[in-house]
Amino acid sequence: MKICICDDDLQELNKTKNLVEEFFRIKNNIVKIDTYNDPNVLINKLTFFTDECNYDIYFLDVVMPVLGIDVAARIKEINKNAIIFFVTTSSEYAVAAFKVKAFNYILKPIDHDDFMQLLGEAYDETKTRASQIFSFHSNNSKVMSIEMDSVNFIESSNRRMVIHLITFEEIASPTLRNKFLESIPFDYEKNYFIVCHSSFVVNLNQIKSIEKGSFKMKNGEEVPISKQYYKEVKTKYIEYLAGNSYDL
Repeated sequence: MKICICDDDLQELNKTKNLVEEFFRIKNNIVKIDTYNDPNVLINKLTFFTDECNYDIYFLDVVMPVLGIDVAARIKEINKNAIIFFVTTSSEYAVAAFKVKAFNYILKPIDHDDFMQLLGEAYDETKTRASQIFSFHSNNSKVMSIEMDSVNFIESSNRRMVIHLITFEEIASPTLRNKFLESIPFDYEKNYFIVCHSSFVVNLNQIKSIEKGSFKMKNGEEVPISKQYYKEVKTKYIEYLAGNSYDL
């Protein structure tokens, strides 16, 4: 796990770092901690070395030469899922912290037990989020991290896998070496995706309605349902709407 701490008060920065190190010693897990005493250095790194700033959790002081709120806004532009804590002596920025969807707001002096509890909650959240993200190798040799909830459906087309996102973006894989379903880079059956056609796997969470020959998706797209799968797919979709468990 990678953690970033930014505070222009070196003493407070080191206190936060020591608490984070203690937490991960207790967890017996490896953590990489980067510290920044100058928020401008962090902003420059966010701007010019984005790939190196892929932190799981950020701890930001609020009252610095560049307000922590502004640093957080830049972070969210790059990674909307970043978990951000504000650590500060003042509560006057609590509303602004809410606007940038901060995970929590910690007042100084930091209470040891409260800090450990909050970091534990953030730690658990990162594990949950990680299980909802998969890596995908696109045909332009990029490795992309994709959220499952952003996927509308997956298609097999011309020996390639095409990920169709709810934003209408399409991301194609290199030529498939294995069968289509075997090549899907996550356990689709356990993540509310169902096979509705020999060339289509659809995200149940993104379906608006079902018709005789297709699913209507929430973003307006249609996904075909073959006659072979229609009866089974309809039953599973109805069970999904009813909130019942079913064996995919």
